[in-house]
Amino acid sequence: MVISPKEHIEDRIYRIQEEIYELLAKEYVTIEPKNFLNSLSYYNNKMKERLMNVEEDNIKSIRRIGRLLQIIHINLDEVDHIKTTNVPLELIHYLNRILINNNAKYSVLYRPGTEFNYSYWNYTNFMRSVGSGLGLEPDQNLSVISYPLCESKNVLLNCILFHEIAHQLNEELNIRSDIEKNIQIRSEDLDKYVDEWISRFSEIRQIVGEREITLDRFFSENEVIKSYLVEELYEILYSWIDEIISDLIAFYYAGPAFLLALAEAAYVNRSEIRFSETHPPLFLRLKAIFRLYSKLEYSRKLKKYRTITKLIAYYKNISRSSYEKIGNIPDKERNIILERTVIKVIPILISAIENKIKLSKTTFIKSHIESAVNSYMNLIPPVELINYDLKSKRIHDPFTILNSAWIVKENYKTKTHSMFGGNKQKARISINQLTCKALESNDFLYRMEEKD
Repeated sequence: MVISPKEHIEDRIYRIQEEIYELLAKEYVTIEPKNFLNSLSYYNNKMKERLMNVEEDNIKSIRRIGRLLQIIHINLDEVDHIKTTNVPLELIHYLNRILINNNAKYSVLYRPGTEFNYSYWNYTNFMRSVGSGLGLEPDQNLSVISYPLCESKNVLLNCILFHEIAHQLNEELNIRSDIEKNIQIRSEDLDKYVDEWISRFSEIRQIVGEREITLDRFFSENEVIKSYLVEELYEILYSWIDEIISDLIAFYYAGPAFLLALAEAAYVNRSEIRFSETHPPLFLRLKAIFRLYSKLEYSRKLKKYRTITKLIAYYKNISRSSYEKIGNIPDKERNIILERTVIKVIPILISAIENKIKLSKTTFIKSHIESAVNSYMNLIPPVELINYDLKSKRIHDPFTILNSAWIVKENYKTKTHSMFGGNKQKARISINQLTCKALESNDFLYRMEEKD
């Protein structure tokens, strides 16, 4: 006898649940993977309950359940690759403290990805959307941050994770939503863009009978076209601003360490003018970061470290790019409008972020940085700053640990490479390992302080 559609779905529900049980039996270094799996189990069981009340011949309802099962099945992959050995736990503790300090309601699942990419995904919002037709509300507040599997132990590059966690803060604190009224595209720019857009069709001609017809004749209602284009522009603009808000938040919490990590990964993997509808070009992101860089006076603070200031100057030069200076590129007029609008609102974004987020222990203190740099150069994890004259000591915070690590990596390349017989990779790995040990010790001491 041929299996019925309902029986087929019953079997899929059973197999998914068995896979969930198998994944739940694994060990994880944080609780989020099991929370995520329990949430998928919740949806799976809800589908089982609904299926019990569906008639055998109600194919439409059965297929609807099958589609949600497909989503549950795909989501299992979010956990399947997570192991105790490929999670950047040294940074996760600090990132989670940032969320806690800002009273975030969401917890984050960190997972290694197969692509060289860092990304953020709001699982709860997504499941609320796909389950709305079935009247299902999410059982947990969870988001997912992905990072490259091959870079799991690269704590310096993983400073990019500050950007991803900032997406969660932007959503929970409504930073962009609260300033949308201040994000306005100039009307003269819009008019010029609409005229340019319609003019493209005047160049497309066709002979019909004895008459030459151009496509622009069919766009007599310019206001309709303008309405469509404005909607498209603002949709892209809000996505770009979300990315820049996350960059600025990340820079507040990680300082130059974030700037250097972002610029290194982005510049190597894509052109500085490359863009998408969700991500602005690198030069525009750097333009915003350097506005905050100047406000926080990092040029003065980093003056001692000449090699690293030269590297930062190189990235600052990239930030001076503009679509107005570039030749023929697709959608140039549109990109110029987006660029102008973003630049105009950067001061507003900085002010909104300062009013919303809670900042603690994110100060570039010269003596602390110098102490941590000296520890690295002696191959000692920079855990504490000891003042022998005052007979006092203090714990180095993650901000100091990460920024001093980047300073050693870039400013003292020649010295660190020579310490390892010219083996550059071994020198970089050593800096990463020392940084991981320092962050682990910092977290342990932080927890001991909390208990006291």
